[in-house]
Amino acid sequence: MGASGISKYPSMQTSRLNLVRLTPEHLGGYHAIWSVPVATRWFPYELSETLEGSAERMFDVLSSQNPHSEHYVVFLRDDIDVSGLRQNNTHPTNSNAGSNQPIFEHGLLLGVVGDYSSGFVPQVGFIYRRSAWG
Repeated sequence: MGASGISKYPSMQTSRLNLVRLTPEHLGGYHAIWSVPVATRWFPYELSETLEGSAERMFDVLSSQNPHSEHYVVFLRDDIDVSGLRQNNTHPTNSNAGSNQPIFEHGLLLGVVGDYSSGFVPQVGFIYRRSAWG
């Protein structure tokens, strides 16, 4: 980390995914994940039933509020051809309010990966939109 507390690696890229530092502009996608019971059942945090509840949770993990926290949102890379991925483009058990939402779509927040540590024990956690589960 630099002197300002902002990581020198604000984004990362794999062969298929972009990981971008979590910011308030990701609230809609963040809430879409944290408001689904099946997606959050293994987390020690309660379900976010409202957008305001998700905003409060997000505020606590933003790097600007917690300089020791690193959270990234996961998107499909823009240069990936999704046409071959659309043969099964909806997940039949997605309990989200738009249950027929495509699994692979550019700009769709797929998940959040980050440091969920408390105290001195480092922990990496992740949570993904139900439709992105394998």
